[in-house]
Amino acid sequence: MKAIVYTEYGPPEVLRLIDMEKPSPGDNEVLIRIYATTVTATECIFRKGKPYFSRLFTGMRKPKNTMLGEELAGEVEAAGKAVKSFNKGDQVFGTAGPKFGGKKARIATTGLRPEKERKKDLMLLKELMESGDIKPVIDRKYPLEEIVEAHRYVDQGHKKGNVVITITPED
Repeated sequence: MKAIVYTEYGPPEVLRLIDMEKPSPGDNEVLIRIYATTVTATECIFRKGKPYFSRLFTGMRKPKNTMLGEELAGEVEAAGKAVKSFNKGDQVFGTAGPKFGGKKARIATTGLRPEKERKKDLMLLKELMESGDIKPVIDRKYPLEEIVEAHRYVDQGHKKGNVVITITPED
């Protein structure tokens, strides 16, 4: 599979597209084939390592987690044997927080409310998007191979909506 990595802090040019082995999901995990993600201001801060206090979360001298990524949309490719809510082929979206870029994405919902309520919120969000009552605002789209340009654009601070990275099945 393809992945974007960075092993040092700096400008967008520190990002590299690499081939890596596809992970296998554990018993309580799902493997998601990602078709789209976004470039956020937070990811750019983590990539730059500035302001310096951000390194308390990302590593003082170099990044601890060498992959960025928070938001995702894709398809479940495999599910662990203890997973009951997802099946292979399910279309999914969500956020995974700063650990998304790790070996496996973990679907997360934020907040301190009970899981049942958070699931209800996600289902409501899904229904609102499907009905057209909520529409995403997409400023620009870039293919995975143009991730450096996407980060450069977000660094300018002028984005008005999401900057989306598309990933083709061949990636």
